[in-house]
Amino acid sequence: MKPTIVRASWRYLSRHPWQLLLSVLGVSIGVAVIIAVDLANASARKSFLMSMEAVTGPTTHQIIGGSRGVSDSVYASLRTDHGFTEIAPVVSGEVLVDDRLFELVGVDLFAEQGMQRFTSDFVGGDQLFADWLIRPGASVLSSRTADTFGLETGDTFRVVANGNEFEALLVAVVDDGGSTALDDFLVVDIATAQEWLNQAGFLSRVDVRATDQGLADAIEAALPAGVRMLTAEGRTQSTLDLSAAFMTNLQAMSLLALLVAIFLIYNAVSFSILQRRRLIGNLRVLGATRREVLALVLIEAACIGLVASLLGLFLGTLLGEKLLELVSRSINDLYFRVSATDVSLDTFTLTKGMAAGILTSLLASLIPALEASSYQPRMALVRSDIERRTMTLLPWLTAAGVLLMLSAAVVLEFSGRNLVAGLTAVFMLIFGFALCVPILARVAATALAVVGGRIGGVLARHAIRGISV
Repeated sequence: MKPTIVRASWRYLSRHPWQLLLSVLGVSIGVAVIIAVDLANASARKSFLMSMEAVTGPTTHQIIGGSRGVSDSVYASLRTDHGFTEIAPVVSGEVLVDDRLFELVGVDLFAEQGMQRFTSDFVGGDQLFADWLIRPGASVLSSRTADTFGLETGDTFRVVANGNEFEALLVAVVDDGGSTALDDFLVVDIATAQEWLNQAGFLSRVDVRATDQGLADAIEAALPAGVRMLTAEGRTQSTLDLSAAFMTNLQAMSLLALLVAIFLIYNAVSFSILQRRRLIGNLRVLGATRREVLALVLIEAACIGLVASLLGLFLGTLLGEKLLELVSRSINDLYFRVSATDVSLDTFTLTKGMAAGILTSLLASLIPALEASSYQPRMALVRSDIERRTMTLLPWLTAAGVLLMLSAAVVLEFSGRNLVAGLTAVFMLIFGFALCVPILARVAATALAVVGGRIGGVLARHAIRGISV
């Protein structure tokens, strides 16, 4: 590219810093929202999986019952009558500790020894078993949570379950190794959990560690009617699937932010092309080719996209930390418990954000770049050429916009409750309406020109009429 073209581009951009800033902010905000949403979703999902892994451990299957759960007698029969020892009863529910919501997990400490789950990490001294069995309200928290509440082994604290207040005694802590997986879990004896949750005689589930398929089939065959056994992995996945629509909505909203960035970039670049129409005509006279003009605009857009994407990475990481708290709160209220406090940076997410920012800038600048490269040196100084070409394209743009909006209506009509189809229709409506804006602005300006002429005279009428041409 000729040095003259590069200098011309640099001088224009340096003389219009606010216009340049608008373009950079448009893309950076879009990239930041995409990265923030992805990081928040991924961190919440990772936190849930870590918590499930810590709680379920080597569990391969889970026995579940009806609305109240599994009867105590089913577990007793499996263990005593059938001799299955690789099973452990669990009672779970939600409780409040100092206005903070916890997942209460009631376990049988002796059965847990055979399962070799997180209870192997209990740190409570030699009195753990004795305290667990004879001390009312014996409970265990993660070491991080205990530090947060300022609790030490032997301290008591208040727990609210089903509207009733109970006294809990911290008899041990879980050595979490700095992990947040168990931060929102309160572990108690199974009898204590049944009492607090008013679930006497019933279990939430029975965890199974089946070392082979034959054992799993034997346990399943011993189950009474109304009780079934599911794979632990499948149940975890089904729980995650509950939040899939929520996370998809968040991702769609992040793409909507990027769509707004496309419009901002398109308008900013189009305006800069119009401002430089005379300059581009002079460059063409001096020997600049169409390819060089096209490359000039696209390189400008790529540089804007690169700078904006880098800024978006920084802003997205900061925004992701704030958004994670809101996403986690919504998931906790609607789907399942997560304890996500730290954003997990993902290389794929950061790369995707960078690519989205640069490609968005190039895509938004493509039409203005093609238009700039099509200028004839002779016509670059004639404004009527712009107006003529605009009037020629206006009906086609309007027709395309109407077609997009009608297509969106058809998609909504036949898509049923499909979330992806619904979001696609929303984007089609936005694009369709955007394509119809020029004709609507022309009609509105023509109508308002009459009113403006009556109020402000000839100058007002011509000023308003100028919007439509």
